Amino acid sequence: MIYLDQDALTYVPFSMKGQSNEVNIIPDYSYAGYMGGGVSLPTDIPIEATVSPEEGDDVHRIQAAINLVESLEPDQNGFRGVVLIKAGHYSLENTLTIKASGVVLRGEGQGLNGTVLHSNPRVEHSIISILGSGGVNIDDQSEQAIASDYVPVGSYSFEIEDASDYVVGEKIVVTRTPNQFWIDELGMDQETLCAGKSGCVGWTPSSYAIDHERIITAISGNIISINIPIVDVIEDLYGGGSISKILSSRRINQCGVENIRIQSFYDSNVDESHAWTAIRLKDSENCWVKQVTGQYLAYSTVNIESANFTTVQDCAYIDPKSILTGGRRYSFAIQEGLGNLFQRCYANDGRHDFVTGSRVTGPNVFLDGLADRVNSDIGPHHRWATGTLFDNIMGGSTRVWNRGNSGTGHGWSGAQTMFLEYNII
Repeated sequence: MIYLDQDALTYVPFSMKGQSNEVNIIPDYSYAGYMGGGVSLPTDIPIEATVSPEEGDDVHRIQAAINLVESLEPDQNGFRGVVLIKAGHYSLENTLTIKASGVVLRGEGQGLNGTVLHSNPRVEHSIISILGSGGVNIDDQSEQAIASDYVPVGSYSFEIEDASDYVVGEKIVVTRTPNQFWIDELGMDQETLCAGKSGCVGWTPSSYAIDHERIITAISGNIISINIPIVDVIEDLYGGGSISKILSSRRINQCGVENIRIQSFYDSNVDESHAWTAIRLKDSENCWVKQVTGQYLAYSTVNIESANFTTVQDCAYIDPKSILTGGRRYSFAIQEGLGNLFQRCYANDGRHDFVTGSRVTGPNVFLDGLADRVNSDIGPHHRWATGTLFDNIMGGSTRVWNRGNSGTGHGWSGAQTMFLEYNII
């Protein structure tokens, strides 16, 4: 489907299973990562606060330094400054939160002789949160139906009913609006999927109306062109789709966590009353996590709950502490968001080490990852994640499949998923 022709990649159109229209192409995944991909992580942000090791609880001093930098005016690039945590060991009796754009939390190494944060609360928690105040606000009155009968995977344009109220540069959501026929065809309806299993919930059209955020790059008549390709077919036969304007966003941006080891206190190998996640990102964009090791955690080193255009690189998830069952040890996970890139990350003794959650829409990329002592599979985990590239991800089985009524009705874990491996001779 893709081959190298001299110095350029050639994309060969293909049809979906059971169809003959060879109009789909593998989407361009280069939009994944900080600032939409292809942009180096910033390194020249000024240090505005410094914290050194002291006896006792350190969380208040670190959070005070974060709050101080949050109060500063951002520079022309949107950065407020770095909180530098000097090498040493720190005791945390509570969690840390970054709530303003342009704040970077930086240590002096992810090894045991670097900056080591010990999280002590005896409840399930995330140790560091990059936390915006909300997602996007959508103008429901601006909604226009997609008029194209078939919008292929990989396409950058489609026709809507009336483009007169839209302008180039506007942010929009492209919403795929499936119908019951689509659900029935997949066998994801209540009766077929659940087959009487207690607690299983069949798919419904309204719960699979999935938004894809894009920017308008051109308008020709009623044809809209967008900046990032479509990663899931929008087909009139199966319900079609629509677009709507994004009025505003409450996401924070230009935040990072760097060069730190983050550990959880624990009582035993199956203890779960302790830290589950080292770093979570929620309602953020254009942020990063680099050179962070998460140790003794029950869930993940980095969990993207809702974030766009994040780069996570050179991170590790090691020595997890939890029971070995569902909902644990998702070493590097995307629950919601597009344009996210995990590269050169390592996991040990995890379950779903490089994974997406329910209804995640890309493009998202896991690149050059390694998992040791794998306890389950790698890939989209449940409920129709689309537009994910697993490129040179090694360790255990890697697959996308119909999980049936597993859990509460996982069904098809994903679609439009690409796996690449390299054999070097």
